[in-house]
Amino acid sequence: MLWRERHASRVAGSEVKLSIADAALNGDAYGFQACALLAAQAETIRALAAAITGSEFDADELIARISETVRTTIADATVQVDVNVARRDANV
Repeated sequence: MLWRERHASRVAGSEVKLSIADAALNGDAYGFQACALLAAQAETIRALAAAITGSEFDADELIARISETVRTTIADATVQVDVNVARRDANV
């Protein structure tokens, strides 16, 4: 029967063999899980944005705050060193 035959997975490197029914069920399960994960991530991003901006999500404000934070962090972590090097036998 066609629906019982096992076929190699189309995923690169996978050695799994699935029936047509198994593949359809796996595809359905992974699709549902992916949608749930994306919805949860979107809600987390909205919550983080609201916490950072102190208001409803404003992408421009969030981007500006992130950019400023990155600039400040880099500036705080930057060490400026002034070095003069001369050869020992040179008359400087």
